[in-house]
Amino acid sequence: MSKINKIYSAFFNGVSQQNAELVLDNQCREMTNCIPDIVRGIKKRPPAKLVGALLPDTNPNIAQSKIVHSYDRGEDDEEYYIMATENSSDPVRVYNKAGVEMNVTYDSATEASCKTYLSAGNLRGLTVQDRTWLYSRNKTITVDKSLTAPLSANYDRVAYYWLKRGSGDRFNPFNYAVYLDNTTFAVDPVKPSVGGTNAQNPPTGAEDSDKAAELLAAKINANSTWTCTRNGSILKIVKANGGDFSFTSWDSWGNQASEGWKESVSYVRIAGSEGNKFTDYFVKWTGSAWEECLDPKADRGLLVDMPLRMDRISLTSGIATFYIDQIDWSPPRVGNEENNSDPSFVGRKVTDLFFYKNRLGITSDDSITLTEAANYRNFYVTTAIDTVTTDVVDLTVSTNQASNIYFAKPFNNSLYVFTKYAQYEVTNEGPFGPNTVSVESVTNYPMQTDVEPVVMNNSLYFISVSNNRQQLREYVKADNLSVQGVDLNISTPTYIDKPVTSLIADGVIGIVMCCTDSGTAYVYNYKDDGASRIQSAWSTWELFEGITPDSVEWTSLGTSVGIWMKRQGNYVYHQLFLDDKGENNRFDDTYDDTQFQIDLPYKSSVLLPDYYPQLIGTRTPLNKVLIKRVVVEGQGEFESSVYRKDYDVTYTKFHDLSLKDGDFYVNSKIGNVDITLYDDSVNDFKISSVVVEGLFQPTSKEIK
Repeated sequence: MSKINKIYSAFFNGVSQQNAELVLDNQCREMTNCIPDIVRGIKKRPPAKLVGALLPDTNPNIAQSKIVHSYDRGEDDEEYYIMATENSSDPVRVYNKAGVEMNVTYDSATEASCKTYLSAGNLRGLTVQDRTWLYSRNKTITVDKSLTAPLSANYDRVAYYWLKRGSGDRFNPFNYAVYLDNTTFAVDPVKPSVGGTNAQNPPTGAEDSDKAAELLAAKINANSTWTCTRNGSILKIVKANGGDFSFTSWDSWGNQASEGWKESVSYVRIAGSEGNKFTDYFVKWTGSAWEECLDPKADRGLLVDMPLRMDRISLTSGIATFYIDQIDWSPPRVGNEENNSDPSFVGRKVTDLFFYKNRLGITSDDSITLTEAANYRNFYVTTAIDTVTTDVVDLTVSTNQASNIYFAKPFNNSLYVFTKYAQYEVTNEGPFGPNTVSVESVTNYPMQTDVEPVVMNNSLYFISVSNNRQQLREYVKADNLSVQGVDLNISTPTYIDKPVTSLIADGVIGIVMCCTDSGTAYVYNYKDDGASRIQSAWSTWELFEGITPDSVEWTSLGTSVGIWMKRQGNYVYHQLFLDDKGENNRFDDTYDDTQFQIDLPYKSSVLLPDYYPQLIGTRTPLNKVLIKRVVVEGQGEFESSVYRKDYDVTYTKFHDLSLKDGDFYVNSKIGNVDITLYDDSVNDFKISSVVVEGLFQPTSKEIK
């Protein structure tokens, strides 16, 4: 038999669930509460440290509370969590990263309606600079017409008749007539006779347009059905009961001496025809020009149960004040329901809110609606005559299966839309506008709809599910600019076995955390070197060992993670710093059942891989190595255990801080032994390499 040595560098590529002969030399069988680092080796994970707690005796609604949003202002101590209590009197509370509660105020005029909206539950947030849009996934957007009225509901029930020219000849005045509901009213002027008494100086009569208008108005008013008022030579005619009527006009000078219309002088409908490409639109007179306007008869109402705004307005002595108010969403200002309809989210619930191409976007059911460019309050077109590039964009995802949209994420100069069974990309040719955009299907991965995808650097991560199997997928751009959803669990297909509730990513450190509500996090560490990924490591973090929480919520703020644990009616807040520097005091710090602070040391462990030598390019389990000794190189204090399956016995050995005796003897064949390095003290350690020595009977002399 040949004596062989195998040197394993720190298992910086984490866990692999592949068969032993396929596992890479830098992968292990299991890694818990460790950080695999390509430079520093294997170290203990950072601890979760207690910040504070909200207790039920002073916070009676704490059992219904939930962290709905977090954001980082980029300033020292200016990082915030937003917590919803789902309590109508106090629905939103804000805390900084130190656990100090901030002030929340409301606009006095809209406070009641704001709190009603916020207490509907299922809140989410979107922050840009110091403004956060808060929206409830439980509220249905509607249009409220109680606060609005038509510009002129009866504008089309008014007729105007302008006698714009008189004949000027007293012996031959023009005749003028109007036809109201097919009834004729005419001036029928009396002409002076030539040679009569007044032949040399006949009285002024209908040859004057003002006088003719006076005569015609008198005849119309003589009929009780009508009301006519005169201003100079202009008549305004309405039906006495306010009803509608038909109207035409005539004059004896070829209809050139007068002009009539049955519309308001302030509002006019421009009618489309078969030869026109536009539908009817409306204009109003501003005093100097005609301006496009809304259908004067229409009462379009206002959008209600829409997202609210929360602004950070001040900071005094470390306490910020936030102001919540309704947003003045713009009503439609031109056209009618045919050429300027309500946005597609009306009558639906908001599922996601996002910013893209200088527009605010809302997803609902199978639609995507974006505001007018640079006007985040307007979801209506600005002209009914033409399509403008900056106008609102309203799209629908059309497929042969359910396509309700759960998330929309701007990524890599595109917008990616996530449904339960497929993903879509919003693309545009030329400037982004209503005539240039389309929705295209890019991938068909079933996704976990309760877990929001996250964008970090040039990657987009989301959880894909199939039956009970969960995968972390990463969107990357291929060489042909198409999107590929890379399976990051290709060597660990069943590793994520607890339901994932949220994703936290940090692109500087190179970490993606798949968090659960039980205190377990499946951690993906990665490092990229230009075009290639040189580290792709999975491990597991188990927090608060020995404690069973009711639920755990995770939030991200820069390089720190906020961890909120509910247990025994308490809401306990912890902070975990991802940019760990390796100090000792490796214990999770929290409260016990009596709100007494306790330290919980956690066990970090690495289960070594089975070693199968490589013979002529292929590893083989046929001739197993007889392991004689394992030597650990590193720093710190830890223990090693050897479990002999044939004897069902576990042997352990303690390694002191100096690691002068960092080896242990095994004397067992691969496959019959589990070798684990672990530490459950409060100290940190570093493992830089592991050397396996053994005896092997080769079937070939070429051993690598």
